[in-house]
Amino acid sequence: MIGAIQVKGKPVDISPAEKNALQILKNSALFSGLSEGELVELLPFFKPVLKNYARENIIIEEGDPVSQIGFVVRGRIVARKMTGGGHIHILAMHETGDVFGFDGVFSSLGTSPLTFTADTDCTALFISSSCFFGHRSRAGMRLLENASQMLADKCVRLLYKADVLSKKSLRERILTYFGILTTKSQSNAFTLKMSREQLAQYLCVNRSALSRELSRMQKEGIIKMKPEGLVFINPKKA
Repeated sequence: MIGAIQVKGKPVDISPAEKNALQILKNSALFSGLSEGELVELLPFFKPVLKNYARENIIIEEGDPVSQIGFVVRGRIVARKMTGGGHIHILAMHETGDVFGFDGVFSSLGTSPLTFTADTDCTALFISSSCFFGHRSRAGMRLLENASQMLADKCVRLLYKADVLSKKSLRERILTYFGILTTKSQSNAFTLKMSREQLAQYLCVNRSALSRELSRMQKEGIIKMKPEGLVFINPKKA
């Protein structure tokens, strides 16, 4: 069944799958500032595909050729990198509405630098990277501007990560990372969405050592951690 959307005063027929994709993309930062009509103009280049994944399924593996950009429709996706010695290093957690696999598309190699895995049962929408190239319209230029800003924001997040890993002691790494989260939440409390194992992988430390240090920090009144992931920081002791 085909529906119609008004673009520049003229009806444009789109399929239910394309209409569903438009609803998802409209809420993405990548398409911020674009009208529904402008998104419809780009539809022929999107070639949208919706896929479901079970928890722990690999979505994109490190080294895979990439020509599509992913959007988390439902659930959570984790970005990992295998380091020397077979250790897993978590780079990012992608929540509903986030874009993933973005940097590989624009890299000179055109391959994914990371492995993306379903952290929960999830749904992802993929669109072709061809929507970025060959457009001289206002929509095409705005899309490239948004993409540039998102890549710059990712560089900033990597600088924060480098700051965390530059700390010599485990406690300093924990407090630096928690400090970033409190700044983001604009509060002394935040929700930690990583499991203990994932946090250890993010901080590049041993899980047992992390658990011991967190326990010590709680006993000293520096932090308070709730089972549901809520973390409170005591600014007087941190």
